[in-house]
Amino acid sequence: MARRSTVLFGALAAAALAQTISVAGPARADETQKGEVIICDQLDMRLPNVSGRHCDTGRRGPLHDFVITHRENRHHSFFCRTGWAEGHLWVRGHDCRPRVHRG
Repeated sequence: MARRSTVLFGALAAAALAQTISVAGPARADETQKGEVIICDQLDMRLPNVSGRHCDTGRRGPLHDFVITHRENRHHSFFCRTGWAEGHLWVRGHDCRPRVHRG
């Protein structure tokens, strides 16, 4: 009887782990790739926050370690630690700092 409960417990633990991994997987797939560049038609720069409107991303949800830049003036680029995107409508970056352009 003890062997049967050990096998049953092991099977339940494996099923719970598999379900946890499958639930966590899609959430990570939706997050920003580190260093991703999001280009917007309009930027509102109030450091350390930067907001963009009419952007080239379809993402919705949290963003991490990304770059937001102006479509016409690439010298207006900012690296942001965190933020949020609402698809093409807008992107908000927090804890942002200007990117240095060389050349």
